[in-house]
Amino acid sequence: METDALTRLSYAPLARRKVYRLACGCSAPTAAWEPELVGTSTRPYGARGTGMVAAQVIAADDRGHGPTIAAMAAFLANIGVNAAHHVRSPLFSDGSFVVYPIPEAMPWAPPMRRLPGVWRDRAVHLDPDLDADPPTYGDNCRTAGRAYSLRQAQPGDLIFFMARLHPDSGEPPGFFLVGSLSIAAIKSDVCEDPGLGWWDGNAHVRRARAGDSWNSFWVFRGDRRSRFFDRAVPFRRPHAEHVFGPTWDWREHRTELQTIGSYTRAIRRLTGASERSLRELCA
Repeated sequence: METDALTRLSYAPLARRKVYRLACGCSAPTAAWEPELVGTSTRPYGARGTGMVAAQVIAADDRGHGPTIAAMAAFLANIGVNAAHHVRSPLFSDGSFVVYPIPEAMPWAPPMRRLPGVWRDRAVHLDPDLDADPPTYGDNCRTAGRAYSLRQAQPGDLIFFMARLHPDSGEPPGFFLVGSLSIAAIKSDVCEDPGLGWWDGNAHVRRARAGDSWNSFWVFRGDRRSRFFDRAVPFRRPHAEHVFGPTWDWREHRTELQTIGSYTRAIRRLTGASERSLRELCA
């Protein structure tokens, strides 16, 4: 079944943006990156019953990424296809890019999404979905060790996303900061269908409604400042040390890419000077 909605998967400037028609369907969760596209299911949903935290969003400049509440923290999450996949997320010469989602482990079923031009008939997990209204990001903060730090997230915090990109010039791949979500509300420990709401389009909700378990995942709603960047921001050793300090072990037998990938496999929570340094990189 084809959905009537067209969802952009290219986060490059207008001249490079591509539009893909996606098929609606349900998918299973994946251990690594769990993003999905939004869609609307026609069947009724279950009773509400999960907790939610929200904060009033105040006006702020998109590029400033100013906090909506005091004592803001930042989180760094590694997303998109990686070295284990045959699909590659490209980086173009002008700094624009495309981040491709990972495939789901379970077969496609409504209301999951597909990206035939990239993953053929496999269901895809598009998360975060920063082009949606509202933008969302979901993760297994209760059951997946890599996401435990997100249980400390509060409305007003920022989640920055980094991805492995392959330059079209033929240069080696690298990690780049590609977008951010400014948290406006949190749906925590979703253990049953919460009914219709702003979370409907999130990949985790779609997958669960397609037949997978409601496994206590969390969903984060972003405010209007949430976006993919127009240009990818390099994240190499000097940038990592600027944010994290001289705390990482850069072993000679490992490449810079391997070291950064290893230290960012789990979502990192940053406060104080580290949080400000990460925001400065993306300003």
